[in-house]
Amino acid sequence: MKKIVTRCLTLGGLLAASLIWPLATSSLNAYAASTEWVKVHGGAVRLISEGGTQNGLYSVGLEFSMEPGWHTYWRNPGEAGIPPVMTADGSRNLAVFKVGFPIPERHDDGFSTTLIYHDQIVLPLDVAAGQTDQPVQLNLQVAFGICNDICVPGEAALSLSLEPGSPPDRTSRLLIERDKNLVPQVVDAGSSSIVSLERMGTETPATLEVSAKVSSVDPAGLDLFADGPEGSYVGVPVFQNLENGIATWTLSLRGLKGKEDGSQLMLVLKDGSKTEESWHPIARPLLDNGG
Repeated sequence: MKKIVTRCLTLGGLLAASLIWPLATSSLNAYAASTEWVKVHGGAVRLISEGGTQNGLYSVGLEFSMEPGWHTYWRNPGEAGIPPVMTADGSRNLAVFKVGFPIPERHDDGFSTTLIYHDQIVLPLDVAAGQTDQPVQLNLQVAFGICNDICVPGEAALSLSLEPGSPPDRTSRLLIERDKNLVPQVVDAGSSSIVSLERMGTETPATLEVSAKVSSVDPAGLDLFADGPEGSYVGVPVFQNLENGIATWTLSLRGLKGKEDGSQLMLVLKDGSKTEESWHPIARPLLDNGG
């Protein structure tokens, strides 16, 4: 099963790497709609499920519950922090495993801007069975950062049996659907609200001016987030202007992982209640030496 990685340790992660947190495990019987909570410093994590299915497609969630003042990170943590890393190694009858990331919030601690979740968040997991009439044994290993004044690594091994005939769980369904609605809609670059990516100056790596057509008239309703291929360390876009329905941000391409022919930049636009995700090609000359 493919490893799902959202880019590596940054400044906060380097601090956390010096700490050791033991691996915890949790599993329940075949008909449970959730695992037990696995407690970590500053919070807890578990798996939840909406229940059985007749077509082999399951709606599952990785639920984080954090103590007041604590937070965890989006797929790209920003200028510091530890991104989540998930694998489903050892799962049985698992054909598809896809993680959704709800829109994060910006957090400025006076030293860096990070992209976070706080209080409670569910990362929706789309799971498909190889044989639809047989159960899926989902074994999830997750490593993540959880931070307050300091960052510490959290780890858990979570196991949940997904049965075709298991009863529905209304509470889990509401929690999963609540945050699944915050996962950006994926659109093609040509049909996205991003209207231009223009280079600013001549420095390498390039700084881009990203322009988007928006419906919000108040900048408070807008935000832009960025990520790249695995191995990237993309920064946080900086808002510049909103005029005549066009919003602009600047973004350095430093840390964007490249290949010989260039790279891809993921942009997530928040425009009021509308969110969208699109990937955009980046030409090789705009990248740093080797990405």
